[in-house]
Amino acid sequence: MKRRIIGGVLALLLALCFAGCKKKPYVPERIIAEHEFFNEDFHTYIELEGDIIMKDDGPVVRQGITVLMQVLRGTGRKITYYQIDWESVAGDYDIYYHFATETDFRYRGQKFLPLTPVGGGALSVVKARFEYVHTLNEVPEKKEYTYAEEMIAFPENGFASDLSETEDIVTFGAILNDADPEYYRFKYYIDHADSEEASHIDFQVWAETADGLVFPAFGIYHYATTGKDFMSGSDKKISKEIEIVKLYMKLVYHDGGTVRTGQRVITIEELRTA
Repeated sequence: MKRRIIGGVLALLLALCFAGCKKKPYVPERIIAEHEFFNEDFHTYIELEGDIIMKDDGPVVRQGITVLMQVLRGTGRKITYYQIDWESVAGDYDIYYHFATETDFRYRGQKFLPLTPVGGGALSVVKARFEYVHTLNEVPEKKEYTYAEEMIAFPENGFASDLSETEDIVTFGAILNDADPEYYRFKYYIDHADSEEASHIDFQVWAETADGLVFPAFGIYHYATTGKDFMSGSDKKISKEIEIVKLYMKLVYHDGGTVRTGQRVITIEELRTA
């Protein structure tokens, strides 16, 4: 009987030990990062989209986030972990993370936030963290890249439509496909002239309704490039159940030493006749 009691106690202790040693779920920490200019190893940028829909209690603005990521140099390139944190202007905060199990994972574009209502109708900041491996000069390396992008806010003191500090190096605009009876279909573009220097572009578009509501409709952030480049966001839809009358566009251009800004305002009627 004594041996049986000892055996039972031992089994209980082992069970408690295994229960205590159970692996805890991973809880990501908030990303701490600054606005970064350029990374020659890693290409990544944030694409934002927005629309407005009519609900029973009035119009609702929705926002979405897509992030593209790519290891550029070396062999054995693989992204092993990525995390995206976002915050709205009202202080809503969320985190998405992923441990990559794929054997070949050097490039990915992923929608982290589908079109969703967010506090205040706009995002205020998006932060990104990537862990990746690659081999350079026959030396395997494990690296991390983080950055933060504050969303360009619509100016409260009015929007200057004649600001053109970037036109010698970058032009930008929008094209409207108005054939769809249910949706405005926009293509936004950035045309970067040939240059030997690296650059970093942040770009934001707002749409204005016939009732004077201005909301974020599209954005590109952390787009770094060298040489001639053309970037576009195609077939970005906004429902025609709410009339859109105007687009506001602002581009911020960084060349590592200076910051230049370009702004445009264009009406829907001007796009229809362009």
